[in-house]
Amino acid sequence: MVIPSVGVTHWQAWEARRNAEKALQEELLRVAQGVAVQQAEVVSSTRSLFSALALLPEIQEHDPIGCQKILSRLKEANPIYANLVVLDPNGEAWCGAVPELGNYADRDWFKAVLETKGFVFGGYVFGKVTRRPLMVLGPSGPR
Repeated sequence: MVIPSVGVTHWQAWEARRNAEKALQEELLRVAQGVAVQQAEVVSSTRSLFSALALLPEIQEHDPIGCQKILSRLKEANPIYANLVVLDPNGEAWCGAVPELGNYADRDWFKAVLETKGFVFGGYVFGKVTRRPLMVLGPSGPR
C-alpha cells in the first residue's frame, strides 16, 4: 500500500497537534490542582487567623485604634491579604488594616456570614476599599 507523502505529512501534523493538546491539558490540570491546594491552605490558615483575632481584647472591646494597629501589622506581614476588616452586625467596618472603612451590608458574602454558623467563602469580588479583585473569607456570624 502506497500513501502519498502529502497524506503522511498531514497525518503527522495532526498527530503532533493532538499530542501537544494532550500535553497542554495535562499541564493545565496540574496547575489547577496546585492552585486548588494553595487556595485550601489559604482558607485554612485564614480560618485559624480569624479564630485567634476573635480572642484579642482589642477586637472584643471594640478598640478601633488598637485593632487597626494589629490588623495593619498582620497585613504587612502577610501580603497575601488585600485587607483585614472587622465589621459590626450592620455591616459597618469599625476596624481595618487599610484605614478606609465602609459598609458591607449590601454584599452577598456579608449576608452569608450573618446567616451561617460556619466559615464563609464569599467567592471572588471587586474590593470596595482595595479596588482589586479578591477572594472574601469570613468567620461565622453572631450566635
